[in-house]
Amino acid sequence: MPSKQVTSTSTKNTIYDKFINFIQFYLCNIIHNPIISSIIIISYLYFQFINKIILKNNSSILNEPVEFEIEKDNFIWDILSTIINIIFILRFQINFNPIKFFSKFISKSKNIPTTRSSKYLITLILEISFFLIQIVSCVYLILNFINIIYSQKIKIFILLQISLPIFIFGLTFINNKSLLVCLKECNNNFLPFFISNSFLFINLKDLVNNEVDEVEFPKLVTTDNEFLNVDFIFKLANYSFKFYLIYQFIIYELNQIKNCEEEQEEEEEDQAIEGLKDEKLLSDNQCYEGCYESTTTTTSKTNKFNYISLKNYLMLVTCIFMILYDCFNIFYV
Repeated sequence: MPSKQVTSTSTKNTIYDKFINFIQFYLCNIIHNPIISSIIIISYLYFQFINKIILKNNSSILNEPVEFEIEKDNFIWDILSTIINIIFILRFQINFNPIKFFSKFISKSKNIPTTRSSKYLITLILEISFFLIQIVSCVYLILNFINIIYSQKIKIFILLQISLPIFIFGLTFINNKSLLVCLKECNNNFLPFFISNSFLFINLKDLVNNEVDEVEFPKLVTTDNEFLNVDFIFKLANYSFKFYLIYQFIIYELNQIKNCEEEQEEEEEDQAIEGLKDEKLLSDNQCYEGCYESTTTTTSKTNKFNYISLKNYLMLVTCIFMILYDCFNIFYV
């Protein structure tokens, strides 16, 4: 019985690992590489920023005010879209834990409790707050945005997309999961709704209303002496950035499913092994193979750590740069 369970576990793990590796290698490293998209986004925004500064300075010197065709509401939506990106990066890639992060700064304070129960309570409050924020945001988007843009058929799918996290919350609660686990699962499954709709928030109406060629944003020249639309490349980079985050969310969920199945089967194996201990049927070779597999996995993760960290923190820097650029357009331009 234990050998059959081990075989089924390894077979399932192989299927999960192959699918995860396919997404990670082809979709996340080749098609939607975040390093390339981040460099394109930062370069585009940097040159836009420099051009606007030059235009502002020239207009002040010549006393000729320059006019920008900018709807500042678009930049507000763009900030919200970028905040959604940051949440995905912190929650599913970096696995950011606010309690551990802030405990480094407040651990010396005697007035702040640092017991396990207090940390659990703070985490629960954060998840509840995040849940309420998402509910309010969903209602606002439906009433002021989705209800205007989408057709009736698409609205039905959106309502199903919103109701699914509530269903998952009830399902996990029925399976005797803690309230914190239920809320975390529910919040995780709410987020795809926001990032799928945030594709529409990408701001592309940042055009300078000026007829002088020297001050327009530079365009790339192809071999056929035709101009390549830089705005279109910027749009593709933004889409690629978000697709990468969606695929990382899928990988996160697959790993969660894989870990849950491993835990269940390990419990069954432990019960079976307990019954076989007296007969000494567990060989030294099996123990060695298990140690070797865990060592190999740890080594591969260590080798990939630097590259993964580079991608994650470069994406965070890109998001911060995007927010700063949007704020610049809102308050300065």
